[in-house]
Amino acid sequence: MQFRLLSFILFLSLFFHYPGYAAFDTQYWTNIGITKTLSPKYKLDFSEEIKWGNNYSEMFLHRTDLNLGINISRKLKVAFAIKQINIKSQVWSQIRSSYIDVQFTLGNEKLQFKDRNRFEYLMRKAAKNIYRYRNKGTLSTNIMLFGKNWTPYIAEEIFYDINIDILKFNRLYTGIQFMLNKNIKTDLFYLLEHKKNRSSYLTHHILGTTLRYQF
Repeated sequence: MQFRLLSFILFLSLFFHYPGYAAFDTQYWTNIGITKTLSPKYKLDFSEEIKWGNNYSEMFLHRTDLNLGINISRKLKVAFAIKQINIKSQVWSQIRSSYIDVQFTLGNEKLQFKDRNRFEYLMRKAAKNIYRYRNKGTLSTNIMLFGKNWTPYIAEEIFYDINIDILKFNRLYTGIQFMLNKNIKTDLFYLLEHKKNRSSYLTHHILGTTLRYQF
């Protein structure tokens, strides 16, 4: 936890003072999905995500994700997933991916830390396939306000491309989760993303929403 706090402070310091970082784009990401509880141990999740860039004016990504989650214990979860991504640079291209998540949880309902480790393989038609490691640490708490439970959180995620030995992305999140009704879980967040581009990093400022119907 101390390492995450230090990383957060270091990241902000780099963002405000390092000349290699430059503002690039503001974006909006939206994710809609369905989660089916198969048993106390297994969950199946299907989601669609759309990303808009160029100051919210142009759709540049559409992603479909199918995920099977397994509760090994209260502190350990794993998931196996496949996804398809359509992404636009100059033209649209397609990426297919499979990945494994391993997530560790520490703490209690009042204060909780989750560390998600993702190992993924990205198959690209127009370029070399990629092995990638992603690590996301999330610190959250639960508060009662206006008779509803709210879960504010902060998170940091790094993307490391193993083939080319490079830290491709660094993301900082801040957001809040709550139940819109008894079945719909909502997540509202702001995301600051630094993306490696040759010798410098591009900065994206992102607003996002997630709706997940659970049954």
